[in-house]
Amino acid sequence: MKLLIPIDDSEPSRHARQLAAQFAQEIGDVEVVLLNVRNPPEDYGGLALLEHDVFDRSLRVAKETGVDQILMGTHGHGTLGTFFLGSVAQRVAHLAPMPVTLVK
Repeated sequence: MKLLIPIDDSEPSRHARQLAAQFAQEIGDVEVVLLNVRNPPEDYGGLALLEHDVFDRSLRVAKETGVDQILMGTHGHGTLGTFFLGSVAQRVAHLAPMPVTLVK
């Protein structure tokens, strides 16, 4: 099994990496592709653009590397936050051609 894990400094991202380690213990043969999606300091003001970039890169890398599944943390902004900001995790889950597991 080959997994793509977008990583940042968040707790959900750490949980996704921990789940990948559990998969490796249970399944045995797990390859992990880590995608750094940390925000550069100069991009903190451009949240919408940054979220789009994470979404676009996650799907592009998943296709280019031939992963079987995407395993990603979700920040859980809640319904109101999703309505105004959109949800990268929700868009990836909806549009990815492979299974997506979201981790809180």
